[in-house]
Amino acid sequence: MILLYKGKSFVSWRIKMCTLGPYSHAAWLKTTQTLRDMIRIAPDSEEVKQLIIEAGCIESWEGCGARETYSLKSGHTPGTPIDVYDLPDMEEFKFSLVESHLRQYAEKKLPYWYKGILYARFNTYLNHAAPVDENGHLTASFCSMMIEDGVRSVDYPTTDLHRPVHGIWPTLLADSIRTKLMCTVTI
Repeated sequence: MILLYKGKSFVSWRIKMCTLGPYSHAAWLKTTQTLRDMIRIAPDSEEVKQLIIEAGCIESWEGCGARETYSLKSGHTPGTPIDVYDLPDMEEFKFSLVESHLRQYAEKKLPYWYKGILYARFNTYLNHAAPVDENGHLTASFCSMMIEDGVRSVDYPTTDLHRPVHGIWPTLLADSIRTKLMCTVTI
């Protein structure tokens, strides 16, 4: 499941200004089938919201690059609202494949792509190149770019495939017809 943060820090404000959207960050919620079912059945339950926060995520984070956390609170400003989005038409087995794909970013310790903050909104129009190696593999990551790469790895793009992954900003994930807002948690 996709997490979209409405960050409160100065860096978050800058990202929202660059992307002209309400979200400053995207991450992948680490889930099991049981947790996904609980979120789908009782998304506003306080117990479910606590389980979401404690589940942790895989994200590309400023300063340290791709990482895996064991709490959504790790490194984020207290009081930050996070919208939880489901991918309702994605086959269940693909959730673990996306998570495995994203874990590879963290294992490779891909650095954070700072230019991605500036370029994300305009990459489709300005043709800025993605940070890739000679084999076409990403060598740095920006949060929403990493998430879109993960879902595309299982043939579930949230946007038009003509838009490169490095041209995805967090609000595009929310605006997709392939995602569904389930609930909001506050860390």
